[in-house]
Amino acid sequence: KAYEIASKSASVGLVEPLQLPSWRSEGDEYKVSLEPGYGATPTNSVQLLQAVTCVLQGLSHLHKEQLVHRDVRWPNVVHGHRPGSRSEWMLVDLETVWQAGKAPSSRLHRIADVLLNGRYELASDLRLVARLMEDTCVAGTGA
Repeated sequence: KAYEIASKSASVGLVEPLQLPSWRSEGDEYKVSLEPGYGATPTNSVQLLQAVTCVLQGLSHLHKEQLVHRDVRWPNVVHGHRPGSRSEWMLVDLETVWQAGKAPSSRLHRIADVLLNGRYELASDLRLVARLMEDTCVAGTGA
């Protein structure tokens, strides 16, 4: 469902799939075809603002459907501007998307302190965005 949301033209901040993911039973292969992008961490305050804005926009599309990303961190934010693209920074790794309000089924990166009453809530993603900003030291931010 997350990739269906991301494929809509208004889903700024989410990775743009070239086609919806496919699953091949032989070999247990899961394939996602995406637009080109590269992992990057903002190097200045303007880029940090742009990246966080895009991440928040992406999360808003998921949150409208009561879905949470659960793994918001720099390795899952890519920079990939191309003519006609919806945004420069995109949230990827939509395979971790989960229904809000449910207990986690697996241990993801650093999640224990973002759970609310043992459940992953919409606010949990926002705590991860705050951590994303805390983990970033860029010129001109005073950090």
